Amino acid sequence: MLVLDESMVRWEGQGMPGLMVVARKPTPIGLERHTLCCELSGILVWFEVYGGKEAMALKKFNDEYPKSIALTLR
Repeated sequence: MLVLDESMVRWEGQGMPGLMVVARKPTPIGLERHTLCCELSGILVWFEVYGGKEAMALKKFNDEYPKSIALTLR
């Protein structure tokens, strides 16, 4: 089984494009990414860096399906 999730990559430096602050996350400052992992092994199979609302709206399947379904199909 595959598991889809959001995660943050911690960033403590300066000048990172796409730097986000998401207070609800355990690592609130960094780069947000959507990940697809194997449930049994924990191996990361695929990831997509979140590029902001406007950039994500241009991704494949977003014009046909809701955001969560489009992300799963990508």
